[in-house]
Amino acid sequence: MSEYLVGVYKEIGKKPDIVKIKNQKEHLEKLLDGEYLTQDYDDYTILYKKNADNLLPNVYVDQYSKIGISLRGKLFAVGKDENGNFISLNKDQARRCITFF
Repeated sequence: MSEYLVGVYKEIGKKPDIVKIKNQKEHLEKLLDGEYLTQDYDDYTILYKKNADNLLPNVYVDQYSKIGISLRGKLFAVGKDENGNFISLNKDQARRCITFF
């Protein structure tokens, strides 16, 4: 597991940005304002705040169902390795994620 993650971070109403953060649960929770859930999308994973029903929608995801879901609050997209551990996005993943966000 790498010490740092490079991923795409997006706040509501703002443009996405590439950020580097320590690869620790506490740092991810601080970035997202609390416990988080994950949503796999394309070939990366989006982390978003758990219990975010009272927050504004940020991104609409419909890749895996006809209905889709709105991810609310701050978002952070990262990659995953073959063991399911978070890893940094590569340049192509980051570019596609920024376009999606």
